Amino acid sequence: MSQADRQSRAFHPIGTPPSAVRLNGSALIRLDPDGLRYVATILVWAHWFVVAFVIVQLAYRPVGWPERYVVYVPLVLLLVVFNGYTHYRLATAAITQRWIVALAVMDVTLVSGATIAGGGFSHYFLYLLYYPPLAGYALVFTSFRLTMGCVTIVALLYLAISLVVGDGIDTAASDEKPLMARIFVMYAVAASVNLIAGFERSRWRAATEREQALQRERIELSQAVHDTTAQSAYLIGLGIDAARQLAGDSNEELNARLEATSLLSKTAIWQLRHPID
Repeated sequence: MSQADRQSRAFHPIGTPPSAVRLNGSALIRLDPDGLRYVATILVWAHWFVVAFVIVQLAYRPVGWPERYVVYVPLVLLLVVFNGYTHYRLATAAITQRWIVALAVMDVTLVSGATIAGGGFSHYFLYLLYYPPLAGYALVFTSFRLTMGCVTIVALLYLAISLVVGDGIDTAASDEKPLMARIFVMYAVAASVNLIAGFERSRWRAATEREQALQRERIELSQAVHDTTAQSAYLIGLGIDAARQLAGDSNEELNARLEATSLLSKTAIWQLRHPID
């Protein structure tokens, strides 16, 4: 077996650097399983918090139940069902990155539907619910440009809803300024999360590469010990055994010393081979 073959069979790194996979032309970060579960856990519990927040807003001091409130109920139920199933997949270790992207797409769809039902720009908090799915995109997608592209699509969607649904925006009341601020915060949230996630991925990649380098050094050292010192100890043991045969039974003290030295050489060979194993 060649040295390269021995190295390929012996080298089992603790992890691989994050690499890009393709999803319909889009780059996704290939997280390690623990990292993926961590991101999914954060998103799932963030969704439960949003569900609780929306329920409190709907139930606290209701002034009648306008028609749009009736529309909110099925949207909230759909979010509960989808997030509950995601929580189940997370508990059974069946979560995938594509499922996280699907969850973020569903979030944008539900928030847009709720915003339309709530009168568009005039609603005072629904636009805030765009930020969690944008953060989800920023965590999963590696490309900063791709993340900004997703933000642009969501921003244009919200801009269209604000201009068309309900009374639109009142330029005389400077409604365009808060609209611009809301869209700016969308970009700021996604950019910040994407940059922080990229920094953490770089740290993880560097740590993995250091571990791989240390593993390679251990393998090279073990191979050097096997090819030099262990073989020398084996040859010394053969020489001692040959000396025992030549000495015969004429000198019992010499035979005892040679036998002890032979056992010592075999022990040394075993100890030298142990790090390789």
